[in-house]
Amino acid sequence: MKNKIIIIATISLFLFNSCNNDVFVDEMNASTTNLQMSGEGDSAVVGFSTSDWHILSVYYGDEYYKDVFYGKLYDVNGNIINNDDVPFYDFKIDKGYIIHSGTQEGFTISRTQDKCLNIKLNENLTGKDFMFTILIGNSFKTIPINVIQKASSGYTLDHITYKYKPQSYCKKEEWTVDTINNISKSALTIEYSVFSEERQVSSFVSTDKKAFSYLNYNQLVDIPIGIKDSILQFSNKKMYYNPHEQRKSLNFDDVYKTIVLPVGKSQILKSIEYEYFNAEYTLYIRKNDTNKIKCVSGIFKSRIPSNSNYYIFLNHRLLK
Repeated sequence: MKNKIIIIATISLFLFNSCNNDVFVDEMNASTTNLQMSGEGDSAVVGFSTSDWHILSVYYGDEYYKDVFYGKLYDVNGNIINNDDVPFYDFKIDKGYIIHSGTQEGFTISRTQDKCLNIKLNENLTGKDFMFTILIGNSFKTIPINVIQKASSGYTLDHITYKYKPQSYCKKEEWTVDTINNISKSALTIEYSVFSEERQVSSFVSTDKKAFSYLNYNQLVDIPIGIKDSILQFSNKKMYYNPHEQRKSLNFDDVYKTIVLPVGKSQILKSIEYEYFNAEYTLYIRKNDTNKIKCVSGIFKSRIPSNSNYYIFLNHRLLK
C-alpha cells in the first residue's frame, strides 16, 4: 500500500509539471523603480531579474497616456528604424535605442544587454523638475520606472559678439499705398509722417536646437543698428535674445511732408529703400555652478529703412 501511494504521488507531480511550465518562470523584478537624477546631465542603469521583458512606453509624469514623448528608434547596431518622430507608446522594444531630443531636455533609453536598461539624460534646461516614466513589461507583469531629474543650475549672460557678413548686404525698394478721403468742401493740408510705422526688424536664428533654451526669453543683448563703410554700427540699442522677429525704434527722427489733399479720395504712394544685412553672432554664457563659459553661435538678421532714399507721390505726382 505504501508503494502505491509513492507511485501515485510521483505520477501526479510529473503531470502537474508538464501542464504548468509557466509556474517556474522567473518573476520580473527591477533593481529600482525610482530614479533621482542630476539636472546637469546624468546616467543610470536599472537591472532586471530576468531577460524576459520589453520597453512598452515612455510618457511624461506618472500618468499613463497623459502625454507621451516623440522621437526616433534605433536597432541595437545603431541603425535608424524610423526617419520621422514617432510616439513612444504601445510598442515592444526588445533591444535598441529610444532617443528623445527636446529643446530643453532629452534622453536616450537603451537596452543592449538582456538584463540591463540604460538611461542617459541630457541637461535639464526647463527650470523645473523633469519627470517621466518608462513602462517595462512582459506577458505576466508591468513595472513603471519613474525618473525625476532636477533642474540645471542654469546660465548667465557674459557677452555677445558679432561678425559682419558682407555678402549678405543688399538694398530693396518697397512700396506702400495709403488712401485718404477728404470729405470737406475744400482742400485740406496735413502733415504726413513718412517713418512713423517703420521699425528696425531683426531676429536671431541658429542651427543649435538649444540655442534659445540657455537663457530666459526676456534676456536683453546688444545689437548692431546698421552698416557704415562695411563696419557694424552700435549704439545702446538692445533686443531680446529669442527666436522671434522683433521690431525696434529707428535711430533717426521721423520725417514729415506737408500735403495738400483735394476734395474726395486721394492716393499717397510711398517708396522707401531698405537695407538688409546679416552678422554672425557668438553668445558667451557662463554656467552658474562651475563658472565655465559656453559659446552659442548663429546669425543675426536685420532690415532697416533708409532716411535718405524715399519718395512720396500724391495722386501719381512726386512731392518734393
